[in-house]
This record gives sequence, C-alpha cells and structure tokens, in this order.
Amino acid sequence: MTGVATLKETINAGSSTTDLGSAQIGSVDLQGNAGELVVHAADATLDQLTASVNAGSLRVTLGSHELAGTLSSNAGQIDLCVPDGVGLHFEVSDNIAFSHNLDERGLSHSGSTWTRDATGGVVTISLQVSGNATSFQLNPEDGCGWRARVTPTAACSSPACG
Repeated sequence: MTGVATLKETINAGSSTTDLGSAQIGSVDLQGNAGELVVHAADATLDQLTASVNAGSLRVTLGSHELAGTLSSNAGQIDLCVPDGVGLHFEVSDNIAFSHNLDERGLSHSGSTWTRDATGGVVTISLQVSGNATSFQLNPEDGCGWRARVTPTAACSSPACG
C-alpha cells in the first residue's frame, strides 16, 4: 500500500470531524474521552481501524473496501454507516447494558457472530465490537453525521449514510 502507514487521533473533552478523502492508510487508531469523533472514510482505503470512546460518541462512515478492526465504547454511542451490499462480519461482545440494531438491519447471527453476505462482490468489513452502557447502531436512521460528500454516486446510496 502506498500512502500513510498509521493515522492516530485522540480527542479529550472535545469534538473532531475528519474527512479521509481518498487516502490510502494502513492503520487508523481513534481514541475519544468525553468527546465526539466523526470520521468519513467512504472513499478511503483502510486496512485496519481501531476506535474506542469513553463517555462519548463515535460516528464512522466506511466505503466498499475490505477492512478489519475493533470498535469499543464505555458509556457511549457508536454509529457505523456502510454501503448497501457490503459484506459484514461482526464479533459482538455485549452485556446487559449494550444495545444494537443488527437484527433490525437484517444481519444473521450465530452466538456472538453477526453477518451479512456481500452482494456483487467479495468486499467484507470485519469488526470486533464491544461496549458497556453503549448503543451500537448500524446505518442509523439519522445517519453518521457526514452529509457534505454523500451523493447518489458515492459509496453508499442509503439515506442512513447521510
């Protein structure tokens, strides 16, 4: 891969909106404490994504690229927007204070593994997701907070990606 090997961002008691454009990045590491992280990576190529928030929110928009990673939260919110047709594989470590909408979004599950087959290709986003006092929303109805670059020809045509 050409481009940036590693991108790290840490937010403490603040907010950040990051547009990765069409960058090629090996590893993205996001940390938030009492803050809000919004990341638009619909056109970027990432190999690895690691994101964690404590008493905060994380909103990530991904595109149609293979990706592996980890999303975690303590007392927070994780919103993940992905294009229709991208394969999904989530290993979810939840507890009584963790909620998600994966069933409502049509994913199948066996134990802690939630999946959606890719259509029209073999692209799969594979993530480990965990949380305590956390809500994890896949393609939430109000989107992931990135409206400036989403168009009908962009990676995601769903209104949820807006």
